[in-house]
Amino acid sequence: MIKQILTSLLLLALAATYAAEPSPTAIDDQKDDQSLCIQQRIDLCIKKLCQSKEEQNCVNTCELTVKNECRQAGE
Repeated sequence: MIKQILTSLLLLALAATYAAEPSPTAIDDQKDDQSLCIQQRIDLCIKKLCQSKEEQNCVNTCELTVKNECRQAGE
């Protein structure tokens, strides 16, 4: 009886693990979404912050900030 229960639990755990893995198409779609997010937001950040602030690393700061925001939004 215990062997059957353990076998059932193991099969259930393996099935859940398999179902949780995204397909290659889903991964590609997620990468495309993240790239689009970065492209759209980086221009806004540069227009808002870099024209009004005289900062050497303004564009770099925008790039890093936007990449992190888009990465977090995709998780």
